[in-house]
Amino acid sequence: MELVIGILSKYIKGVNGIKHFIGDPKIKEDFIASTLLAEACNHFKEDDSEEIYSKNTRSCYNCRYRRWAQHGFNCCKDFVITTS
Repeated sequence: MELVIGILSKYIKGVNGIKHFIGDPKIKEDFIASTLLAEACNHFKEDDSEEIYSKNTRSCYNCRYRRWAQHGFNCCKDFVITTS
């Protein structure tokens, strides 16, 4: 859980009340962070096949609740994280 909290503090910024993930999926560290967040998220749901960024990977980049932004993406489900 501490790892997820560290990721949240490094990559997540509040922008006008919306949670914004600041990262580049082409940067390995950023992509790994998005997979850890997706694993901990109660609301992750894989997007339609034509919207998948990386096949066979549970990642925020593949989530149907992700909306692309200029530098990263916004989460429409507010990165709900489990504690177990």
